[in-house]
Amino acid sequence: MTSPIDVIDADRVIPVEEQRSTLVTLVAAVLLAAVAMGAPILVARSHPGDDDVAGETAKKPVSLVGITVPGRDGGDLVCRSRTSYNDSVQRWTCGETVVTAKSGGTTDDPDLALARYVRMQLLDREPDTSDVEDLGGDARLKRADRPKGRLVAVSVPQEESSSVYFTFAGGDPDALAQPLIDDIRSQEDANVR
Repeated sequence: MTSPIDVIDADRVIPVEEQRSTLVTLVAAVLLAAVAMGAPILVARSHPGDDDVAGETAKKPVSLVGITVPGRDGGDLVCRSRTSYNDSVQRWTCGETVVTAKSGGTTDDPDLALARYVRMQLLDREPDTSDVEDLGGDARLKRADRPKGRLVAVSVPQEESSSVYFTFAGGDPDALAQPLIDDIRSQEDANVR
């Protein structure tokens, strides 16, 4: 009786056709496995989720760390969110204006902190504090004209040496930023009384 091991001939040469057939089968199996593993990801990306409406992101209040930008109508400013789960900066599209928000540390110099944030947004070499406006307390305002249009940046102080930095760019950034600026000034006036 011969065992299966005795039947295998070590000197046997596998024909080229058999090698090709084996290679084609292997490549097909790998491609099929890749498609099977990748299909759920592609379907999930193409399928609108709970936050999506007709392929566009849902409208959400422009808000970060408890600070919500007021709208011109007296309610909250509500725009399409453009932020993915791994972004460190929150983004919204409000018509032609893009609003960004980021929470960050504040130095002993709130003018310099806002100027540094604007420098990061505009990719400037040095922070410019010459046109930073004091809104009261440590809140600050900076407007910058750039080739793509005006940028309005507002810093709102938080507890424990941190601030929320909002930027408004494109479209009419002054109009969208003004309710936030007015709100900060009215709170400062209330604190002074």
